Amino acid sequence: MTALYELSGELMETLADIQSRLEDGEEVAESEIEQALQLNQDFENKALNIAKFVKNLQSDAEQLAVENKKRQAKQRAIENLADKLKGYLLDEMQATGKTKIGDRVFSVKVQANSVYSIAVENPTALPAEYQVIKVEADKKALLEAFKKAECNENFMHGVAINKGSHLRLG
Repeated sequence: MTALYELSGELMETLADIQSRLEDGEEVAESEIEQALQLNQDFENKALNIAKFVKNLQSDAEQLAVENKKRQAKQRAIENLADKLKGYLLDEMQATGKTKIGDRVFSVKVQANSVYSIAVENPTALPAEYQVIKVEADKKALLEAFKKAECNENFMHGVAINKGSHLRLG
């Protein structure tokens, strides 16, 4: 089984040889043209088979993603139920004034947290020394400015804007 890169190299080499000989006014045998056509066909078949395999892999990945979402949803439901039951138990133990319950195998204790919890209703109302300012790039505005700029090379120091390419299978 020949690899795609080998087919590609052989095809390019054969076509370059044929083109060079034609440019030099030399004749090209029909068998050489047939060989180039066969190499081209082999390359296209190999490329299509790879694309089909990629499509199958993508389908498998999508199925796994769906299964993972279901598992994650079930995991979250179980974790939420456990948290809800822990809160319920804590509330009822505190309501009855109990701080410890147990037997020989298992015990439950009410214990103070080691870390304080802070909830702030309106962070903008706090003095500046208690605020943290987060700076982010406005990528949409940068792209619009890039598109409007006459000279796109070295658009802005520290900003790289690239437009890649991808395969579309189907």
